Formats: sequence, structure tokens, C-alpha cells
Amino acid sequence: MKPNSAIFAFPKGVTRNFYIVMLALFLFSFYPLRSQQSAIDSINTKIQNLKKQRPTTFKDTTYVHLLYELGGKYRYISNDSLYAISLRIREISKEIAYDKGGIYALMRLGDYYSNKGFDEKSLNHYLEAYNLAGQKDYTGIKLDLFINLGYVYSLLGNYENAFKSYLEGIDLASTFEDKYLEHLSILNEAIANLYTSQKEYKQALSFFKETKKINDKIGDEKIQAETMVGLASVLAEMKQ
Repeated sequence: MKPNSAIFAFPKGVTRNFYIVMLALFLFSFYPLRSQQSAIDSINTKIQNLKKQRPTTFKDTTYVHLLYELGGKYRYISNDSLYAISLRIREISKEIAYDKGGIYALMRLGDYYSNKGFDEKSLNHYLEAYNLAGQKDYTGIKLDLFINLGYVYSLLGNYENAFKSYLEGIDLASTFEDKYLEHLSILNEAIANLYTSQKEYKQALSFFKETKKINDKIGDEKIQAETMVGLASVLAEMKQ
């Protein structure tokens, strides 16, 4: 069923900041804070080892990839660090003529501006990144962008494009069987939550059930518990 954007709105009392916090909590169900810090330490160790092994030639695609991963770990921990890393990715990628690195920089800057509440600026960075990635075989990048675009579109009140982004992400990820299960889980639950906010509980239930099936394959009890809370809430609403 096509979402009715005319009546779509955040529930009464729900603010933009609350929505951002909820997204962060949802993503942390996949990547808990403790594991985030552990990952940051691990990536920094890899960067330092790279510099020691190749002190004059460490600025390569491996270095850019590590910076991109590092920026992702900092997204909900330190926005200042995220911004500095984004600029570093852009600088090095330009220096070594690495087009994929330029896309990485745009994505991380989109994350930064989204965290700052500059949604239009964030959207522009994500769209530019998507337009560049669309010319390449960058499936993982495209899926990340579909998630981010859907999120920012929803904040801007463009719910039709939010649904479209999430659904296109599902279509793409589904062509790879079980390779992108975490993306599929996030995308399906994002749609379920949008339908829940719109009080379209039957549609929301369908996507929560699909998310549950995907989570069963992932096998993470904490992720599944988060989904079950949303599913139970929808079932409760449907009984009223």
C-alpha cells in the first residue's frame, strides 16, 4: 500500500531529536557502544601499524577505507571527530585520485550534517554520493545510502521518497540472498516504524514480521528483542 504522506507525521510529543536518538539506539542494537569503542581502538591500531610499515607511502586506498570505517564508528559518539575524519578522507582521496574515497567522504559529511540537524545539507551530500556510486558496482555503499536517504527524507517530511528509498534498498539487497541481512533488517524495520507512526498497523505488522524472519537468520538475540518490542506494540494497537 502506498503511504499517505498527507497524514504522515511524528506522533504527538515526538520531536526530531527524539527520532534521532531512537535511530541511534536502533543502530546500537547492531553495534553496541562497548563494541563501538573496541572497534575504534582496533581500527586506530591498524592505522598506526600501516604508518609504521609504510611511513612514506601509507596514504593509499587501505588507509582511506580504514578512515571511512573509523568515521562510521564515531557517528554517534563524537561528531567533531566524524567531521575531522570526513575532511581527512576527502583530502587523501583527492591526493591519490581515489573516486571511491570521494564517495566515502560525501557519506561521512552527510552523517555529520545530519547529526547537526542540517537535513537539507545532509541530503545533498547523500544524493551526490549516490549519484557517483550509481555509476559503479558499489552495492554495500548504495544500501547504506538508501538507509540514510530514507532517514533524512523522513525528517524533512518527504515520506514518499523515504518509503521509496527504503524499498529500493530492499529490492537491491534481496538480489544477493543472505549477503546483506543486516541491511535488510534495518530497511524493513525502518518501513515498519514509518507505517506505525502513520497508524497503518496492518502494513507495519507485515514489515515487522519480515524483519523478525531476517533477524532469525542473523541470530542475534538483542536485535530480535528490539524488533519484538515494535511488533508487540503494533499488535497491541491493532487490538484497541
